[in-house]
Amino acid sequence: MAFIPVEKRLDEQLQVPDLWRPALKQLADFMVLGLSPGADPLVAMGSIDEDILKISRGNIKAYPDPLGELAESAWSTSVSYWIGDCWKLLIDLTAADGTVTDLVLHAEVKETESGYAIEPGLIYVP
Repeated sequence: MAFIPVEKRLDEQLQVPDLWRPALKQLADFMVLGLSPGADPLVAMGSIDEDILKISRGNIKAYPDPLGELAESAWSTSVSYWIGDCWKLLIDLTAADGTVTDLVLHAEVKETESGYAIEPGLIYVP
């Protein structure tokens, strides 16, 4: 599998960079399953707004299939796109059996002096 670098290309959907994937997996697993996220020295995690977490967990509960940990297969369909001041991401979540669902985790990634910062967003079906 090829290395996916961080790139800034306006108006072009790209794969999620490898550098962000561990932190995004931790975020998705926390929001879906309540698993405690760890710390990443290069990718800081913003706090999750309580309303966003409540709405997201409601959407997860209403989804017809049980969700599981974010599977490696999710990266082949998840996307990032540069909008000029940050990257917008749509991370495809996975069911308990490992299949990719149509539920997504929305997030933003911004550059910081020490690396990158993730701002968690809603989980929903686009």
